Amino acid sequence: MRLRHLGVAALISTGAVGAGAAPAEAACATRVTTLVLYDTTGEFGFLGQRYATMTANLVSRFGTWSAAPIGAYEPGDLACADAAVYIGSTYDEPIPDAFLADVAADLTPVMWIWENLWKLEGRLPVTKGDGPDSAPYDKVQYKGRELSRAVHLDDALSTHTLGPAAEVLATTSGTGAPQRPWATRLGRLIYLSENPLAYISGTDRYLVYSDLLYELIAPDTPERHRAMVRLEDVSPSMDPAMLRTAVDALIDEGVPFSITVIPEYHDGKGSPVTRLRDRPELVAVLRRALANQGTIVMHGVTHQVDGIDNPYNGESAADYEFFRAVIDDQDYVRLIGPVPEDSYEWARTRLERGLAEFEAAGLPRPRVITPPHYAASPEAYRAMADLFEARFDRGLYFDGQLATGSADATKFFDQFFAFPVTDVHGMTVIPENLGNESPEILNNHPVRGVDDLVENAEAALVVRDGFATFFWHPYLVNKRDVGVDHLREIVVRIRDLGYTFVGLPELVPSAAVYVGEISAPPEPSDLRPWHVVLVGLMIWIPVRYVRRRARSRRVPPAAQPAAVANTVTSPVLGSPSALPRAVEPGPGGPQWDGEPGLVRPRPR
Repeated sequence: MRLRHLGVAALISTGAVGAGAAPAEAACATRVTTLVLYDTTGEFGFLGQRYATMTANLVSRFGTWSAAPIGAYEPGDLACADAAVYIGSTYDEPIPDAFLADVAADLTPVMWIWENLWKLEGRLPVTKGDGPDSAPYDKVQYKGRELSRAVHLDDALSTHTLGPAAEVLATTSGTGAPQRPWATRLGRLIYLSENPLAYISGTDRYLVYSDLLYELIAPDTPERHRAMVRLEDVSPSMDPAMLRTAVDALIDEGVPFSITVIPEYHDGKGSPVTRLRDRPELVAVLRRALANQGTIVMHGVTHQVDGIDNPYNGESAADYEFFRAVIDDQDYVRLIGPVPEDSYEWARTRLERGLAEFEAAGLPRPRVITPPHYAASPEAYRAMADLFEARFDRGLYFDGQLATGSADATKFFDQFFAFPVTDVHGMTVIPENLGNESPEILNNHPVRGVDDLVENAEAALVVRDGFATFFWHPYLVNKRDVGVDHLREIVVRIRDLGYTFVGLPELVPSAAVYVGEISAPPEPSDLRPWHVVLVGLMIWIPVRYVRRRARSRRVPPAAQPAAVANTVTSPVLGSPSALPRAVEPGPGGPQWDGEPGLVRPRPR
């Protein structure tokens, strides 16, 4: 790897948390905050790069990082990093003696995950186990909280340990399985007895791993828990009243929020496109949101692709836009790769069209994007990175992306985060880790209610500087057994756990440029068209009556003095001026003609 000699390119996280200070080594050509090392051999060697990608995404929270196969390690590379993570995913992976010696020297904090700890035997007081432990461990205990562990895991726990002197950081247990150490520490070495990156979920021991990275790299980070809420899938087809109800609920709760907006609506049946500019009532609600701690996030351009079911019916807010999806014979949604049109130019042109629509509707250009259904091709991600400051999602990542920079768009995996990161796509990612309320089963996704979201938020409390972020669909305000009270309840219960709700501008400063920039529209008026007609009649009828009475009392023309007919001497000019003439009402009532303060109504 030659960090000390050639220098390995490292990505930089702009929102990094302060890492533990370590003296820079003069011999280091490149110094990084975290060095990520991974296995590559064996039938499943490709998984090593996936786990390294996920770890690189996580450690970007703390600063720069570099990733390489463990076989590329050279003597002294650990001295060129503030900390290191080795992911042992292949049993008996060849490990350079130089790495084992540098770990044993205990000069740099190292986290060793799962396999091959036994190779430190003789250098550290490692106790070699008698084979993997396949007992049904389904819980992990950490910081006084209990998190889940998938019982269907193929990968059993390692029975190797750091010896009796090691400090126990986390334990694991299960029905019929005795409690045993899950994470231990000896000196600067932290050991995890399994791979926490397999089969992750929102209440999973993956959150323990996320917090232990703080323990490894930035142990002095203070405790802080923030929350975010996002209203989802707002397109020009949405009833403004539904959105208004959800927006007002969040305003009443006094919490900042964001709204993902789809600027074009396509019905999938070839009907004319409906754009934001065509829906002034909806735009008015969005403006109200902007004036009350709301932030607009672009949610794709159409949230579908014309001409194909991707995977449903081609309708906006239902289908994928930047990735191809199908429904298999077991009713699961399967991602299969980029859409036929996919290219950087196609994605960028499409995204620019969407941004222009916000401006055409009188709204600011969003600085943040949420890809529809959290999926996009490598080329689409590249276009997003060039046009937006951040993504608000769970990322999709690709084989080859880490090692060669050339992503295989047909081999991918996803990842969520409990804190902001700068991922391998080069974008800041705002975390969404709680999911959403879903009252119905869809494509084998289970029903999720208020309690499920709150349970995820409670699990995320183990992350010392973590987030609890959820999204909610405004159409649920009219859903029986749901309603806007559920939105309020989620917010209140998450806040009661100790979270503070924050807005996007706290994480993406450029978002503050347009928060509150547009004042709220006037409140809806109770005035109705028939009110106007009634008032007009009340004025017109008396005036008409008075004028008729005046005409009936006029002196016959023959009796009028001819010298003063229709003229009067001006007291100022001393000359005749025209008498004011009454304007007769036209067939449609009084005809206003340019008087100040009156607006001629447009023909409808």
